[in-house]
Amino acid sequence: LLTGPILGPLVWTGQLKNIQRCSMTNLPAIALTPDAQGRPTCLSTDVALHFQKKHKNILRDIERIRSLCPASFFGLNFEPKEMKTPVGFGIRKDRAYRLTRDAFSLLVMGMTGPAAIRWKLRYIEAFNAMERELAERQDADLFLAGARAAAQRLAGEERARLADCVLALLDEGLTQRQAAELLHVSRHVVYRLKKRFGFLAVRRAEKRPELRMAQGVPA
Repeated sequence: LLTGPILGPLVWTGQLKNIQRCSMTNLPAIALTPDAQGRPTCLSTDVALHFQKKHKNILRDIERIRSLCPASFFGLNFEPKEMKTPVGFGIRKDRAYRLTRDAFSLLVMGMTGPAAIRWKLRYIEAFNAMERELAERQDADLFLAGARAAAQRLAGEERARLADCVLALLDEGLTQRQAAELLHVSRHVVYRLKKRFGFLAVRRAEKRPELRMAQGVPA
């Protein structure tokens, strides 16, 4: 789909006009975000930047893909976005797309050259890393849901909610005494709830970090 040299001096205008030679080390990190279906996605603007392409040419190739592939595939994998770009004293609205792994693979399939290969590998690593983290989060969600249901069976819904609050406060670094004061219960109650329902906190810590991707490796 795409051809042309990847390496060599840049002569574009815009944000890259002062860069004489664009290397992998001075470009922004790969930033992936999950879509509504929980799939990792990247922006077409980032693809253009990393692969040293004008974004208008990336949009052109996306439109070519639209004309060749089924509408159902395009709709599921190419999400239209509106990017707001500061221009002087105003804001310019530009078209862009959020791409799934399949959309990205199809878009960059024809890109060749050493730099393109390296960026393809980095994107593959980034997609793999986020997919693993999303899967782990989903497992943690299922675990916590089952654990809460078990706690409710053991002690009733009200007691299970109290145990959940206790563990959340302790996770935030509060002492048992501080948690007891906030929940208006005795410290002994907090101790017993922690001892009996500690399994609720087994994977709580895994859910806390934000998804941060840097060059395809979770931070």
